[in-house]
Amino acid sequence: MTTYYNPVYKFKLVDFDSNTSNPNNQTKYLFIDVYDQNRECNKQKFSFFISLKDFYMFNHGLLITIGNNCKEINLRHYEIDKANDSYDKLKCLLNLNL
Repeated sequence: MTTYYNPVYKFKLVDFDSNTSNPNNQTKYLFIDVYDQNRECNKQKFSFFISLKDFYMFNHGLLITIGNNCKEINLRHYEIDKANDSYDKLKCLLNLNL
């Protein structure tokens, strides 16, 4: 019998344009830190950034799809409650009314 572990996703908003004169026009990024015990030992922890310019997000049951005009990322979950929690955290962090 195979055991699946729920991946742990941590979300944070960051910007790299700290020297921009108008802070309202700063490009923001979503930083996602992942810990997934279902992967090989040396690949269980990883992280990445995605720009919030032209950002979109969909909830497909156990899968949350986020992306922009450059790339698309799927966040996989093994329990619907965990997927809904991640989706709600992202909506709150990004101040989205979906």
